[in-house]
Amino acid sequence: MRTRRKLLWLVGTLMALAIAAGIGFYMRPVSCSNGLMIARMHFSGAESRSVMVAGHRIHYYAMGRAHGPAVVLVHGLGGRAEDWRELAPYLVKAGFRVYLPDLFGYGQSEKPVDFSYSVSDEAEVVAGFFRCAGLEAGGSGRLVDGRRHRAAHGRAASRAGQAVDAF
Repeated sequence: MRTRRKLLWLVGTLMALAIAAGIGFYMRPVSCSNGLMIARMHFSGAESRSVMVAGHRIHYYAMGRAHGPAVVLVHGLGGRAEDWRELAPYLVKAGFRVYLPDLFGYGQSEKPVDFSYSVSDEAEVVAGFFRCAGLEAGGSGRLVDGRRHRAAHGRAASRAGQAVDAF
């Protein structure tokens, strides 16, 4: 009799958790999706870090061996670092240290109200990220821009002392 009671309690608890999860997903589907994406990045071995650029926090992921040649994958406007989750493991396997920053206002980075969010200002943020993350020495970094604003980001990366390869 006791085991049956415990079994009923366990089934009831699991059902209550499933219902609560379903309601949570129904009420906040984007938040649930973001949480799953962040968990996926964590379990893939990505290191979640942040640096201060122009007085605001920029979140980024770092993957791969610490002293490998650097590759910085920059999402397009309206994107986030997790957008590169499918490509990054291939670069890590090739021996690169991969950096996936969230630009201001996107992903897990700060969302300053006094920032213009223009392409040229975001390019300055990328240049600041290179400096603050210590990626400017040696010209070993690579910048990939998912939205084809290569000219603006290329100028920012060049100011940060980086070689730019457009993939």
